[in-house]
Amino acid sequence: MANKKRRRRRPPAKATGGLTGEQAPQRQQGISETSAVRRERKEEARQARQTALRRYRRQRMIRRGLVWGGAALAVLLAVYFIGKNSSGGTGKLTSAATRTMTAAGCTDLEKPADQGRTHLPSGGSYTYQQQPPTSGPHDPTPLPAGVYTTAQPETNMVHSLEHGAVEIYYSDAVPQDVVQALSSVAKTSDRAIMTPAPQTLSPPIESGKSFTSALAFAAWDRLVQCPSTVTAAQAKTIAQAWITAFVNADSAPEHGFAL
Repeated sequence: MANKKRRRRRPPAKATGGLTGEQAPQRQQGISETSAVRRERKEEARQARQTALRRYRRQRMIRRGLVWGGAALAVLLAVYFIGKNSSGGTGKLTSAATRTMTAAGCTDLEKPADQGRTHLPSGGSYTYQQQPPTSGPHDPTPLPAGVYTTAQPETNMVHSLEHGAVEIYYSDAVPQDVVQALSSVAKTSDRAIMTPAPQTLSPPIESGKSFTSALAFAAWDRLVQCPSTVTAAQAKTIAQAWITAFVNADSAPEHGFAL
């Protein structure tokens, strides 16, 4: 009995959570699949965060672009309108122009009474008490600047005066060389209108002047009238001074607006 055979102990089995030999590999496989799913979900979440971050950055860039673009546009518009209005005329004629007007027998600078500036129906007509009119009801559309060889609608021309344009009216009594001199000056400004008088020009407003008006320089509520004896040189000097003084002058209620 002393020589009883000792039983050989089996080595301890690896911990399998009480699973049999066939069940352990299946569990390991399940754990691996679960880890793969987790990794896949983490990767999807990471990609979603990256996509959201890129979208946010893109939207921020677009917003910044819109803000800066809007600011730049506002600055450009401000510069444009300030420049447009600051380049206006002085509203005063030079001493040389005044002397020339006197020598030519023209009136001094006249200031007709303001007749208002309401809008008529488009294409509507209106009878002005003064020729040329320097204010009053007018068409909603101004007349573009230019040298015209035929009479233009006065309701449109009055609107142009409101926007700071100047006008030169002449009758058939004005010599052709004077018309040519005036035309050459009017073409130098993009806010000057020259046209044959559509009606007989009114007599001078200035007391003491009794000539028959043949030529008139008009701006909003401003006027100079001249006889047919004015020379080409005199007419040219007055026209140049008129454009310098009254294009976009403060006396025009909407000076600088488009024609």
